[in-house]
Amino acid sequence: MLFNSAESKMLKLGFVTATLELYDFAIYTFFSIYFSGYIFPNNNHLISIIESYSIFVLGFMIRPFGGMFFSVIGDLYGRKIVLFITVLIMGLASFAISALPGYNQVGSLAPMLLLFLRLLQGFAISGELPVLYVYVHESIKQNKGLAFSIIILGVNAGFLLGAIINQILGQIFSINELESYAWRIPFFIGGILCFLSYFVRKSLNETEGFRNNFEKVSNPLQVLVKKHMKTLLIATAVATLMSTMAVITIMFMPVYLHEVVKIDFHRVNFIMLVAIIFNCVAIIICGYLTLYIRTKSIISFLLVAMLFIIPAAYYLISLQWYVVGVLLLTMLQGGAAMLVPYLITNLFPTNIRLTGVALSYNFAFSVLGGLPPLIISYFIKQHFNVYLVPVVYLELIVISCGLSVMAMYKYIINPRN
Repeated sequence: MLFNSAESKMLKLGFVTATLELYDFAIYTFFSIYFSGYIFPNNNHLISIIESYSIFVLGFMIRPFGGMFFSVIGDLYGRKIVLFITVLIMGLASFAISALPGYNQVGSLAPMLLLFLRLLQGFAISGELPVLYVYVHESIKQNKGLAFSIIILGVNAGFLLGAIINQILGQIFSINELESYAWRIPFFIGGILCFLSYFVRKSLNETEGFRNNFEKVSNPLQVLVKKHMKTLLIATAVATLMSTMAVITIMFMPVYLHEVVKIDFHRVNFIMLVAIIFNCVAIIICGYLTLYIRTKSIISFLLVAMLFIIPAAYYLISLQWYVVGVLLLTMLQGGAAMLVPYLITNLFPTNIRLTGVALSYNFAFSVLGGLPPLIISYFIKQHFNVYLVPVVYLELIVISCGLSVMAMYKYIINPRN
């Protein structure tokens, strides 16, 4: 038996809550194509898309601040309370986005309101995912790699749910209807799902690791910076691999395929739906591999695969074999998505664990993970090769993060892993 009854219950609840809340965050990436002209009127549709992604990036930029806020609460008062606060914020913000007025109604107040609500969502998600990862780490005694794959599967299932809703609405409504009013529907659904998630979380107990922590510190952030700065830097660099792959291959890919590569949006929706299914399969496979193969070997293989498969995938996209290319990229991202949280939760002691995980994870997403859509869009607008720009960006990230992984092998990871 891989997990006892209490662990199985926790993993089921964790899977459901991760799915429900991450759906809320994911739908912005799917539906920004439709509401960008409503919030940012511009004769150039691509410019409106870039403007909407600027707000998407700013939602990432606030994450280190949210991470500091929620991690201190979690390290001092418990992991469970953070899970309650974050889901309420996400739900309220989603309801509000579904009721946003347009530029023609309130002028520049429309993008300002969208920015505020995205900042709220970024603030909430900055505490949500790190505390969920720490919760799993402190609740599961054995087979943690597989446990993490189940939770990350729940996280990516939120994207899958968003892709399914996108596919359904794309079949029901025309593009004009989606751009006019139907884009509001998934945000309203997201608000409802978050409040359902709130009641599901009432069944969760505080982690054994936190209850047995008798070395609490009054200022976890200060202890982290003074005594564990090297660990924090390495964890941030490693987490950047996950964040960049996630943003480019899942969040930005629908816009890239439709607006840059000029693929029909119905076809794009279907491709992304299939790709996320393959992504989820890769997560589970990687989780099971941790039961039989050393984690170090799995990560080394993943890094080498990225160096060769990323350019091959974009080459296939350029040949109009974009389905195969996107599938390869999302499967690689699935491996990174499962392994990175599993690794960084092992790097910090219990009394500052949430603070360390939250800061490294959120800095990775905000500083480097949130920038790819803007950087790639900018260079494409400057008439650089539309297929080469993402390849160069991703390969630079893989190389730099690979060096950080090697540092983690040498100085931090226990040889048994």
